[in-house]
Parts: sequence; C-alpha cells; structure tokens
Amino acid sequence: MSSFRKRVPESQPKIPPATRLNAHSAQLLVSTGVPSLDDLLGGGLPVGGMLMIEEDRQTGYSNTLLSYFSSQSLAAGHKLCIVNADQEIDLKTQLPGWATLNTVQADAPVKDSTSEAMKIAWRYQNLPRVDGDDDANRQKTGSSSTSEAAEIPFCERFDLMLRIQPAIVDQAQVEVLDGDRLLRLASSEKYGGDMYQCVLDHISSLIDDGFSSLKPVAPNTERNILRIEIGSLGSGFWQGSDSLAILKFLHRLRGILRYSYAVCVISFPAYLYEDSGTRLPIVRRIEHLCDAVIELES
Repeated sequence: MSSFRKRVPESQPKIPPATRLNAHSAQLLVSTGVPSLDDLLGGGLPVGGMLMIEEDRQTGYSNTLLSYFSSQSLAAGHKLCIVNADQEIDLKTQLPGWATLNTVQADAPVKDSTSEAMKIAWRYQNLPRVDGDDDANRQKTGSSSTSEAAEIPFCERFDLMLRIQPAIVDQAQVEVLDGDRLLRLASSEKYGGDMYQCVLDHISSLIDDGFSSLKPVAPNTERNILRIEIGSLGSGFWQGSDSLAILKFLHRLRGILRYSYAVCVISFPAYLYEDSGTRLPIVRRIEHLCDAVIELES
C-alpha cells in the first residue's frame, strides 16, 4: 500500500488566528466565547454567518453572551465592531476577564491526568476529557518553547468575577457605535435619521478595509477576523426609513457577510414585537434572515 501527502502551495494564505475548520463542511469557524454554545452551533460560528439571540424579557442573559463574544474577540486578536443604540459602551467595565494559565501557572508542575484514575465510575476513565483538557494543554504549552506558548486558543475561559485588563482594551482593534455617537451620525444629511443605513454603510466600509474574501492578499499573509456585535436591534431607540427597515437591513447585511471574513452576533428584543402575548408575523421573517436563532427564556 502506497501513501502520499497532499502538497499545499506555500503561497496559500494562512487561516486567521483562533479559528478552525469544520471537519464535515470545511467551513471556517470562530468561537462565540461560550464552549457549550459552540457545541450547539456545530463547533462554532461559521465565518460569514449571522447569529441572532432573542432577548429574555426578565433577564440580561443576552448581554452576558454578547460580552463573552466581545472578550473572545479581544483574546483572539480579532477586530471588533460594537453597535448599540440603547446604551453607552464601556469595555473596561463591562467585559469579563480571563486568567491565562501560561503566565499565572507557567512554573506550576503539570499534573499527569493518567494518575488520577476514577475509582467509582471506572468505565468512563478512557473516554476523552471535555471540561479539563484545555487546562492541561495550556500548562504543557507554558513549559514549551516561546512560539508554542504564543499560540492562541480557539476559545478562552472567562470569569464574570474578573474584569478585562485596561491595557488589553487599549491595544485592541475596536470600533464602537453607541448612544449619542450613532444618533449624531444617523442624523446627518446623508442618512436623514436612518440608523439602519448608517450602520450598514459603516460595516460595509470595515469589511472592504481588509476583511473581504473577494480581494486577494499577499502570499503567506495571515488574514484576520472581523467580529460584529449589534445589541438590541429593532428596539425603540432604532430609527428607520419605514416599518420594514429592519428586514432590509438584515437582508443586505447577510449578503455583505457572505463574501467576508466576518461574523455577526445580534441580540433582538422579540418581546417588543407582540400583540396580546402573540408574536407578530414580522418576527418569523426576521428569524428567517439569520443563519441561526437562539431564544432565551427564564
């Protein structure tokens, strides 16, 4: 039996950091910042895709998921664009931090997982580990060479009890359109108060500036990912040209994302689109314009 190795051209662009390929569809995936949510989506969020999170009336879990998404962007070195018409954004006080084991526990001895045999459920000890395998791998990486230690993990582990370090925010590539700034831009003569068109043009310009898959890059050049976070899309603070502005916005946004190295996560207050406890038909149309929809309910 003969074996062969497929030759890969050296001029082929490198995949972006903190990404991986789907073994079944060969799609490029990024992490949402929540491992369980990545598993629910089939391993991660596909590049060029759009995820909608339907907000819960009683809780702020959607904001928590968005904060994880933003922190993962900063941890991976991706560019981040945040749009929120409802509130002012302060990343240094709103984003959760993470403890990097490479720096905190670089000198700690690496535990041998094989010595920790399970005494009761012995039949499960040969199964692959899910929750603790990343810690062991990172501890081993900390004792290896510098280049290996600098490898960016697909998904960091975040702690809501911690706050992100201000220096990380200062060094990150972040674009923020929030509150008064978004209102001022949309109130210009060009847009006439249409926030949807203003945001769409801003996202389109960001994608054209180095994140379009239609524009070739130099050989051996590593691409990067643009993460787009839109909070409470369609709330009372959003102003559009007509009642169908949100549908036009999502349709155009999906078309732009398809030919880009960008991902988008949107939170949507679906409870505002109800009549006597029954959702309006437009909600179903909005859901159909997204690649994946998650509904939060307490």
